[in-house]
Amino acid sequence: MRKRVVGLSFLLTISLVPVYSASPPKAGSICSRQGITQTYQGKKYTCIKFGTRLVWNNGAIIAKSIPTSSPSPAQTPSPTPTSSISPTPSPNTSASSSAAPLPTASPTVPILATEDAQSKYVKVLAPLVSDVTDLNPSNATLEFDSEVSLMARKQIISRLTGILKETPNIEWIVDPASDAKEVEQYKKEVTYAVQFYSFVLSPKTPLRVYVGSSANFQWLYDLLSKDLASEGLEGNWLDAKLARSKEEPGFHGGAGGLRAKDGTSVMFFNYGARSSFYETLQTQISFHEYTHVAQKAYLSGNMSPMLCWMREGYANYIGYNLATRYSTAAYLNSWYQQFQYADVMPELNGWRTKSVKDWIQWFVDSEKKTPYQCDDYDNYAIGSITWEYIHGTYGYVAVDKFFRGLANSYLGVCKEKIDSSNVICPGWKKLYLQVFGVTPEADYENFALHVYRKIIWMNKQNNLAGDKASVLSPPAWTITSKY
Repeated sequence: MRKRVVGLSFLLTISLVPVYSASPPKAGSICSRQGITQTYQGKKYTCIKFGTRLVWNNGAIIAKSIPTSSPSPAQTPSPTPTSSISPTPSPNTSASSSAAPLPTASPTVPILATEDAQSKYVKVLAPLVSDVTDLNPSNATLEFDSEVSLMARKQIISRLTGILKETPNIEWIVDPASDAKEVEQYKKEVTYAVQFYSFVLSPKTPLRVYVGSSANFQWLYDLLSKDLASEGLEGNWLDAKLARSKEEPGFHGGAGGLRAKDGTSVMFFNYGARSSFYETLQTQISFHEYTHVAQKAYLSGNMSPMLCWMREGYANYIGYNLATRYSTAAYLNSWYQQFQYADVMPELNGWRTKSVKDWIQWFVDSEKKTPYQCDDYDNYAIGSITWEYIHGTYGYVAVDKFFRGLANSYLGVCKEKIDSSNVICPGWKKLYLQVFGVTPEADYENFALHVYRKIIWMNKQNNLAGDKASVLSPPAWTITSKY
């Protein structure tokens, strides 16, 4: 029987494309040479270039030949491949150590930009909120997929005017060989994140932040090994990070919510070869990781009451909003950047063509995910769209109330926050009804419809990647603003 999780102190990480076992081929996993192919379980996989990385594509189904009447020898079943994924981590590691199987795509026709979806689109001009910097150099009309999405963006940027610009209590430990521009970005963005969440956690709370390159991850490894409390190192996650850095020295990552031996909250960031400072997929990491620090503060140090899409989706949603806080045009473009690698993520297989019914089932199935399964990117991306709906429909105050109630939501429903199978107590459902006035089951259809329409909207946008996005706005951390 698996070990019961009582107190969870997760390592929370983000990376561009998750790494899986190299053999057999899996969509999104690293391959060695562009153009090579492998056949596995009825599919032909091709090694393609995505950004600066070589990964296996989703694979093409191999057409079966029509059998003849000639007798054939009995087939010997292929042996089930053994996984080289590490064993289940201990409670203080990040999510699941096993890769989820490829989901079966629903037999739906490709989604087009239907009139029904387009009828919900809202066109506006910047600024959305007076007195808040909202760069849009071309003065072009901005198109939102719905009134809910527009209201959600307003909810976030309206909060910027109330941020306390108190100097945070941050101890920076930086590899002397680090790139100065990378360090500047982390320092400015983490500082802003601490100030943004001052209503949850006082900026005076000590925070220790390590910054180093992936190419010299050994430097980070040595210091973190000495600084972190022993329970925070369980599961060998840091060793796995070190191994990955040797295999892939260009990856960007980080972690928040760690605890040092002296009780200080710890974060770290490792950077690789950056394609562009206009890629919000990378620049939002500072906010994503500090959101996990805030979540731990909300939940008194125990993250277990949150479903995976709640935890990672919220961090992504806030991350992309704050990384583009001074430009709604850049924010709208960031949805494309958030999903640009989705086509090679096995957990998002078929995402462009899923129906509303498919997405409803996704939310139902998410209730059964354990905290060890939160690393799958669908939790980040689909969860982010879901939190946009919740913010735009119920408002930021209600969201804050929901998070504040999660810590004790299991009381009167379950004996513990998580059961012996590591399934999260459904006590959060009662809280959801109390705060938002509707059961989560009733809202699943609303979530699913919002996801469905968001995807249709994304599919029709003229999206800008890399430095091409510079026409929209400079990176937020380079902009001087009173907010």
